[in-house]
Amino acid sequence: MFARKVDQQLLEGSGSAPEVKGLKNVSGTQSDVAGTNGASTTFDMLMDMQSLFDGIGVPYERLRVIGHTRNLATLRKIKATTGQYVLQTALAAMGMSPDQFFWSDQLTTTETVGTSSLTNSIYMFDIQNVIFVPRTYPQIILDRSRLFNSDQSELRCTQRFDLICPQPSAIVHATGFLP
Repeated sequence: MFARKVDQQLLEGSGSAPEVKGLKNVSGTQSDVAGTNGASTTFDMLMDMQSLFDGIGVPYERLRVIGHTRNLATLRKIKATTGQYVLQTALAAMGMSPDQFFWSDQLTTTETVGTSSLTNSIYMFDIQNVIFVPRTYPQIILDRSRLFNSDQSELRCTQRFDLICPQPSAIVHATGFLP
């Protein structure tokens, strides 16, 4: 549960206390839209995002992609005309490996793009320009007092951290991805 909350904050935190400013709310990022009213995820869309890094000289091996798990499901189902799945071939054509892609169900799937209100974002970024800074280590606290009457205990986990982006243009925030 704690890791999922950290994911949500790093991806979509508003920056208003007590939230961290996540990738979604970093000012000065590059943007892309999957379609006027949203569109299913394709490798062409990911390549369009990737091409935005050519202008700022970021090598593809430093790129990382974060999308919703439903986007991965869509990409896995794409087949060539021969009926073979193309995931590995398409990633190789992009000059990227599966290790550069991360999938999380903590991205909102109710963003509105055009007439569609069921879209989500995908982020592509340079790992040298997105820095996770822990200010404290996670602390797990056992509280036996609050639920004493029902013979239960609660666990609370806290951590302080920031996300620093020295070159915001090294982040592409693409919106409008449908399942």
